Amino acid sequence: MTDIDSPAMNPAMNKVALITGVGGQDGSYLVEFLLKKGYQVCGLVRAVSAPELVNISHLLPENGIATQKFRVIRGEFSKTSTLLETLLHEQPDEIYHFAAQSDVPNSFNNPEETAEINALGTLRLLEAIRQSNLPMKLFVASSAEVFGNAHGRQDEKSPLAARNPYGASKIYAQQLTSIYRDVHRLFAVSGIMFNHESPRRPESFVTRKVTRAIGRILTGRQSVLTLGNLDIQRDWGFAGDYVEAIWQMLQMESPRDFVLATGQLHTLRELIELAFQFAGMPIHWEGTGLEEKGLTADGHCRIQVDPQFFRSENRQAAFGDASHAQQILGWQPRTGFADLIRMMVNHDIQLAQQDERF
Repeated sequence: MTDIDSPAMNPAMNKVALITGVGGQDGSYLVEFLLKKGYQVCGLVRAVSAPELVNISHLLPENGIATQKFRVIRGEFSKTSTLLETLLHEQPDEIYHFAAQSDVPNSFNNPEETAEINALGTLRLLEAIRQSNLPMKLFVASSAEVFGNAHGRQDEKSPLAARNPYGASKIYAQQLTSIYRDVHRLFAVSGIMFNHESPRRPESFVTRKVTRAIGRILTGRQSVLTLGNLDIQRDWGFAGDYVEAIWQMLQMESPRDFVLATGQLHTLRELIELAFQFAGMPIHWEGTGLEEKGLTADGHCRIQVDPQFFRSENRQAAFGDASHAQQILGWQPRTGFADLIRMMVNHDIQLAQQDERF
């Protein structure tokens, strides 16, 4: 590593961070990470309501122990002027931009909302930073969906070719980030993140759909889990590992984009088999195609296939090449695929049992 490309050596103390979308999976893990490093953290959400804050409820004044250094404010991305006021008031050293409409199928149903939040929201934030004339560093969350229907290894130089409105909105945000970095000399970077999961993932994502269903099956509130293509392949990592790389990106002396990924592919079928095994319900398969079913040893059908859950623009077997992050940031994911699935299964079994009691 050269001096210009190596992370700053000074510990992160007394810095102020602003996190948009702080109630989401990534934002919640990052706020915990930053608080441990001594940051003052301000979380920006569109609505200060229980559903948006469930992942950070343990840090809120009525429950938390880090309340002196963390607070949540309501903010909108509909006007640059409003964002500018927020930045001038908070004067953060670092901004982590996670706020997004991140559900790919929903981006087809609500393409205008997706573009408004993901693309134009990022533009307004970049412009607010430029107008502030303050030395802020910005991280923008991008996605593997920018690569579209690519196959094989994808890195920072791979072509951008989105196949859905979500991916297109992320390309817009990512390229604007590069433009503002090059033209306006902002310290602004994009993290092109492959699928990263956790017990805090919304149930609209298939990993959490599987593990939540297992909890409900074990407590008798669900009998069958219905899914689409069981042979899709994804590069799945743990969100808690990824936020460390995100932080490291803003500790660099000079800004640059990075792909964040595990570099390993796993099928949905493999995920299901591991998850049910960890729950003490090993699955075996019978039938083929749309008639394929996953059965437990007692003969109960627990998995079935429904074409309504197939994505017409489903990605090919693309995986991320995070070698630059490893070489320059010294980062690599620590949590293996099996450990990730076990973590999610254990969490959602416990959650289902708590729901049953209360």
